[in-house]
Amino acid sequence: ALEIDTICTSLDNRSAPIGLGWHPYFTLPGERRDWSLELPPCNEQKINAQFIPTGVEVSTEYSGKAKKLEQTLFDTGFRY
Repeated sequence: ALEIDTICTSLDNRSAPIGLGWHPYFTLPGERRDWSLELPPCNEQKINAQFIPTGVEVSTEYSGKAKKLEQTLFDTGFRY
């Protein structure tokens, strides 16, 4: 399991938009088709052809239950 906790605090009186991303590279045992992913309750942020978020969010099928990755690729964000 990989778990990352981040706390961000604005040092001003205004809110500060923030986006974080990680690209961990590590070797996992077995075949990718056998791997499963489960995310905490969250929404997937839809993107356009240029990979820019559109502002549209939908619930993700990986939220709250383990699901096989198989050939799934992720080029999007998730909001918790």
